[in-house]
Amino acid sequence: MSAGKPKHDYHLVDPSPWPIYVSFATLVLAFGAVYYFHSKALWLLLIGFALVVYGAFMWWRDVIEEAEHQGHHTPAYKSANKQPIVRRSL
Repeated sequence: MSAGKPKHDYHLVDPSPWPIYVSFATLVLAFGAVYYFHSKALWLLLIGFALVVYGAFMWWRDVIEEAEHQGHHTPAYKSANKQPIVRRSL
């Protein structure tokens, strides 16, 4: 990326570890569900659920940090998010 001012109104986010973390946590959750169905042991299902909730919380924490505290969401981006998707596509 260039160090100058961006030529568009939208912020391109930095790489984040949370998508891959949540995908592996979801895999643990799925294995936990299968393990629960076969052996009635709930521990792996609960661990998977806790990992998914933690990953979602941390991911949204980063989104809010970028939007509110770092100021990456421009007025054009904020107004686009307030419009319904159906209205934008017309």
